[in-house]
Amino acid sequence: MKTGNQNKDFFSFGFLSEWAEIENHMAFISGLVKKYGERPDEKNLRPGFKEDGHDWVQISRQLARIRERMEDPKLNISVIGEFSTGKSTFINALLRHELLVSSAVQGTTTASTVIEYDSRYRIRLQYLDNQDDQEICYMNFPEFKKDLDWFTTDSFISRTLRAVNVCLPADILKNHFRIIDTPGTNVTEAWHEDITVRTLKEESDLPIVLISAEKPVPDTMLRFMENHLASILPQCVFVVTKLDMIPKRERERQLSYIRMKLEDGLGIRDAVVLPYVSPMVLYQQPENIPKDWNLTIDDALLNLSLETEREFLLHTLKERTLVVIKKLTGLMDDIYCSISGEMEYLSNGYKSRLLLLERSRKTDLNLFVRDEKACRLECYDRTIAAQVEEIENKIHKQAANAQNAILEKIDEKKNINELKAYIDQSLGADCSQRARNMIALMDNYYREIRSRFRVQMRLFNQSFVKNYQNLEILPIDFSNEDYQFPQKVEIATANLDSIANCIAEKLASENKAYLGGAATGAVLGTTILPGIGTIAGAFIGGIAGAFCAPNMDDVRKECKEKLKPQLINYYNSVSIQMMSAAAQYIDQLRLCLSNEMDAYLKRYRNEVRRQIAFINEQQSVTDLKVYDLKRDQEQMRNHKIRLESIMVQLNKFGRKEE
Repeated sequence: MKTGNQNKDFFSFGFLSEWAEIENHMAFISGLVKKYGERPDEKNLRPGFKEDGHDWVQISRQLARIRERMEDPKLNISVIGEFSTGKSTFINALLRHELLVSSAVQGTTTASTVIEYDSRYRIRLQYLDNQDDQEICYMNFPEFKKDLDWFTTDSFISRTLRAVNVCLPADILKNHFRIIDTPGTNVTEAWHEDITVRTLKEESDLPIVLISAEKPVPDTMLRFMENHLASILPQCVFVVTKLDMIPKRERERQLSYIRMKLEDGLGIRDAVVLPYVSPMVLYQQPENIPKDWNLTIDDALLNLSLETEREFLLHTLKERTLVVIKKLTGLMDDIYCSISGEMEYLSNGYKSRLLLLERSRKTDLNLFVRDEKACRLECYDRTIAAQVEEIENKIHKQAANAQNAILEKIDEKKNINELKAYIDQSLGADCSQRARNMIALMDNYYREIRSRFRVQMRLFNQSFVKNYQNLEILPIDFSNEDYQFPQKVEIATANLDSIANCIAEKLASENKAYLGGAATGAVLGTTILPGIGTIAGAFIGGIAGAFCAPNMDDVRKECKEKLKPQLINYYNSVSIQMMSAAAQYIDQLRLCLSNEMDAYLKRYRNEVRRQIAFINEQQSVTDLKVYDLKRDQEQMRNHKIRLESIMVQLNKFGRKEE
C-alpha cells in the first residue's frame, strides 16, 4: 500500500474495493452459504450446530449487512467524548441548528441519536424489544426540537430505545454524512457508556473524539479508545474543544501536548488534532448570542474553527474508504474462521461416523439387558402380587353387594303376587345384569395392571439410557410409550342368563304351594259372597283364604333362605372367572414386558446394521463429498491469506513504525 503522497484516486472507495477484491471474496462466501447452508442433512450430523456459532443463517445475514454498508454512500460519524467536553454543542455547530440539549448536567444525552438529511423535520424511534419503529413528522422546528429533547434526555424512555433517528435540512448532511450523538464515556451511569459502546460497534464507521482543552486526554479516555477503537484509531479525528477557555499564549502548546499524548498513548502517527470552538461557529454574529451566554466572538478562533470544519470534511471523505474496507475485512475474517471450523468438521464427519458405527456394532449390550430385565421382571411380579390381592378383595366385595341387592329386592315385595311376579319374570335378568356390572369393572383392573407395566418400562428405559450414554456410541432415541399391550381377556357372558333363569325356575317350583295363597283367597271370596261389592268380597275372601294360604313374612323368609345359597354359588363363579381373566392378562403383560425390553437390544442392532449398510452404499458419494470439502477448504485458505495481507497493510497505514 502507498504510504507516501497518496493521490485521491487511490483513496476512492471503488479503487480500494477492487484492490481488496471485496466482490470476489463476497461471491465466494455467498457460494458456500448456498452450497452448505441449504443441506440440513449435513447440519444434523453435528449436535449443537447453532449453539457453537456455526450458523449459516447468521453468516448469510452478516453478508447482507456488509453489502448494505458497501452500497450506502454515506459515512456514519459518531461523536464521543467524556462528560462536559461539549458533544451536543459541537453537533449543533456543525448543523447550524440548536438541535440538541446543551447542559452542564452529566448524562444529558441518554440515547444514541442518528442525525441525517431530509427536506422535512422527522423523528423515528427504534425500539430494543423488536417493537415496530415509530415515525413522527413535524411542520416546524420548535415542536420538532421539543419532542427530540424529551426522547433523548428522559432516561425511562431512552432505556427502551436502540436509537433515535432525526432528519432535518442541514447542508453538511446532504451528501456524505450521518452524525451520531452518544451518551459519552466515563459517566456516572454505567449503562450510558454501554449505549456508546453498542453504537460504536453496530452503527459507527468513523468516530470524532472530543477532547476538552481544559482536561487534555484523561487516562480514562485513553483506555476507552484502546478497548473499543483499536482497529480504526489511525482514521479517527480528534477535535479539541473549549480552546477559548485557556489563555491565548498556551493554546498552541496545549494542542501540541494533546497530539503527543495521543500518538504516544495510542501508538499512532500523525494524529489528526483539530481545534474547534463550537459556540462561536454556532452563533458567529454577536447579535445571535443568547443573553445567558458569556461569549465574545474571537475572529481568529472563529476562522480557525471554520478551517477545522473544512479539514475535517476532507479527512473524512478520504478516510471513509479505509474505514469501510477495514470493517469489511474484519467481518469477513470472522466469517472465514467460523466457516473453517464447520468445513473441518464436515470433512471428517463421515469417517468419524463410520468409526462410531463400527464401535457401536462391536459393543455388546446383552449382559446389561439380561440383568436389568431380570430386575424389572422381579419388581413387576412383586408389585403385581400386591395388586392382585387388592383386585381380589374388590371383586369379592362386588359379589357380596350383588347378592345383597337381590335379597333386598325380595324384601321390597309387599305381597305374594308381587313376589311371585318378580321370581317368575325378573329374578334371572336381575342376577345376570348385576354380574355384567361386575365384569364391566374389569377395564379398571386392567388399567391398574398396565400402570405397573409402565413403571417398570420407565425404570428400565432410564437405566438403559444412562448406561448407553456412558458408552459414547451411536446416538439412538429409545423413548417409546406406544406399547403393544395384549388384548384384554373377555369373560363369557352368554350363559349368565341361563344360569340365572335356572335359579329363578327352581325357586318358583319349590315355593309353588306358598305362592298360590293369594289366588286361592280371591276365588273363595267371590264364591262365598258373590253379591257383595268388590271391596267386601275381597276383604271376606282374604279372611277365608288366610286359612289355606301361608303368612307373607314366612314366604319371604323361605324364599331368601332357598335363594341365598344359589346366589352365593352364582356370584362366586363370576368372581372366579374374573380373577382367572386377570391372572391370564397379568401373565400376558409380563411376557409383553419381557419382549419390550428385548426390543431395545433388537432396535439398537437393527439401526446400527441399517446405518452401516447405508454408509457402505454411499461410500463413493462420501468420498466425493470429502474431496469437494477439502477443495473448498483450500480455496478458503487462499482467500483468507489474501484478506490477512490486506488487513496487515491497512493496519500499518497511519501507525507508528515499530
